[in-house]
Amino acid sequence: MNLDKILEIENRYDLNNKKIAGYPYWTLFRFLIMQRIFSVKDAVDCHHHVKQTTLFGRLCVLAQRMHVLVNNHNYQLKQSDYLFVSGGRKVMVEGTYEDTIADRLMGAYPSTLRFEFSEGGIHYRPAYAKSIYYSDRFGLISEGTAKVHRILKTRKYRNALYEIRKVLKKPLKEMCDAQGVDVDLSDFFPQMAEYALVYYSLKRHYRSFLIKINPKILFVVCHYARQRMIFTELAKEMGIPVIELQHGTCGVEHPAYNYYQIEEVKQFPDYFFAFSKFWTEQARFPIPPNHRIAVGNPYGEIRTAELKRVITRAEPAMILFLSQPGRGETLSVIAANLYEMIDRDCYQIIYKMHPSEHWGWQERYHRMRDAGVPVADNTNSDLYTLIARASFVVASGNTTALYEALQFGAPCFIHLEQSMEEFKKMYESGIVGGFHTATDLYQLIRDPKAVDQNNDFWEKNSLLKMKDAIAQIAATRSKNEDVN
Repeated sequence: MNLDKILEIENRYDLNNKKIAGYPYWTLFRFLIMQRIFSVKDAVDCHHHVKQTTLFGRLCVLAQRMHVLVNNHNYQLKQSDYLFVSGGRKVMVEGTYEDTIADRLMGAYPSTLRFEFSEGGIHYRPAYAKSIYYSDRFGLISEGTAKVHRILKTRKYRNALYEIRKVLKKPLKEMCDAQGVDVDLSDFFPQMAEYALVYYSLKRHYRSFLIKINPKILFVVCHYARQRMIFTELAKEMGIPVIELQHGTCGVEHPAYNYYQIEEVKQFPDYFFAFSKFWTEQARFPIPPNHRIAVGNPYGEIRTAELKRVITRAEPAMILFLSQPGRGETLSVIAANLYEMIDRDCYQIIYKMHPSEHWGWQERYHRMRDAGVPVADNTNSDLYTLIARASFVVASGNTTALYEALQFGAPCFIHLEQSMEEFKKMYESGIVGGFHTATDLYQLIRDPKAVDQNNDFWEKNSLLKMKDAIAQIAATRSKNEDVN
């Protein structure tokens, strides 16, 4: 995967400044479009699989969203100093679902609110955070209205579709040619035209919401989800600083974090709070270097220290596979093959699903299902506990979980064919081992090498560093307001 040519084409056509009555259609969809191009080039499935893929699943999701709509009243809305816009990344800890990216920071301040998006239409409850407003009300209204426009092919929809097709047809063809792939991207045009109506509606609702909350700072997790980009754009227009809390890897091959040059992208946060200095230098961010701040991750730091004190390695020795969307189809076959090779008196295998792979994996990963490989496929399976008990960790792609595993000292191995640039650099540096087949992997497991736990992927004293950086950002905003 190489983004350089794609970004050059994007810049040459000035796509990030293409708008329809303010609607930044390219910027909101650029990640999905680039991801599609590279998924064809690399022959991987880029889609995250969620429960609503069946009619029954969609009805269940709709019912849950309606329940939230009925029970989510405006009395919860009050002024909050810090607003967190997030979703996903939940794990069960002592009877409640904790957001592993945001909740520890939220708990450090008395006046906070989380505006939560669902994960595949699902909200995990009971929640660790007590101050939550669910997004379903705004989403249902806006998406429903836009869907009507698309079905009726109203003038607004048709005009948007015509403009989007006219502007994007040529640059998208050049992007595909630059990567040597033949992929039809025209199905994005109706989606982008429909989303114009969603954008206008959501922006009105979010503006009213932000006026009521009146936060000093907005925090976002996974900024490149479309509704979060709308939040970011609106907050910046209102003079509210926006900070992204890093949730996963963000290297040179991640479309959402790479731009041709440092430029103002209104849908990109003002600041990026990174796991460490290493992560501030991996991508071509559109923000200046002093706005990329190494702070760490409080949840990971605290959980790692806790588990190192109390958890011992599993017996027999656990081989933990860390799955990832788009790579699981191949990695699960390797897990199944290895499961049939190992001496089960000496080894056991656990295959840990990515949260977005939980539903329907039995159909997609049928080789592993038929082999009977034990699977951890829900949020009750704490990733950190599994890593702490593992004697060996196996991964592919560029999953953040492997960087987390390195903190515990177990030998880590990557599937070389499906690993991205950052993983391959770790392999070349000797930090992790690499394999091609299950046979290769079994040989590595039987002759493991020690792992250096002193890496530069995670900052220490993370909560303190976050609070110090937030205080400086808030002070800068106050000075700017005094000047104006």
